[in-house]
Amino acid sequence: MYSMGIIPDIVSYTSLINGLCKVGALDRAEKLLLTMVYEDLKPNVVTYSTLINGLCKHGEIERAMVLLHSMKSKGHEPNVVTYNILIDGMCKNAKIERAMELLHSMKSEGHEPNVVTYNSLIDGLCKHGDIEKAMVLLHTMKSEGHMPNVVTCNILIYGLCKNGEIERAMELLHSMKSEGHEPDVVTYNILIDGLCKNAKIERAMELLHSMKSDGHEPTVVTYS
Repeated sequence: MYSMGIIPDIVSYTSLINGLCKVGALDRAEKLLLTMVYEDLKPNVVTYSTLINGLCKHGEIERAMVLLHSMKSKGHEPNVVTYNILIDGMCKNAKIERAMELLHSMKSEGHEPNVVTYNSLIDGLCKHGDIEKAMVLLHTMKSEGHMPNVVTCNILIYGLCKNGEIERAMELLHSMKSEGHEPDVVTYNILIDGLCKNAKIERAMELLHSMKSDGHEPTVVTYS
């Protein structure tokens, strides 16, 4: 870029950092961030979040946390996207307790979590086998005024089905509908699969009819 007389700006650097992260060149991406600072180009929250995302995607949670602290120390305030990236990364790397701690830190610093934040945590808890904690978090989420979406419900329904708790999964479906959350094809597929795996074929067939009457066309996954 320099040889062509083009002086890269923050957007250019952020794009380059993103590209390097995608190919796993994390060291080069971090060096590029330092180059920005050396050239008196102040990285912004998008730049930092991009690199944090790259680190998390490659399981480098500790390095991502170091970067978060570095970012704060330089006066760059993280936003909800930054925190969501870190929380999701921790959950995907089985660091659920740390993700919960980060949620509390986030709140104490005045950053309001959103449905994406809670979905990552609920998914992490379900995959870790902590269904009860996931259900508690659902109630916490609602009490704070954050309404779950169909993704939240699908995560919990899948977790309950996997745990053999079909009745609770069905109750959640009815609760979901009563609260105005329309289930999607994924919701029905999860429940039909769960019912079949628990030898509840008649109920699975009934749910298939309900699915059709609700205007959802079954897919190959539904019948498999």
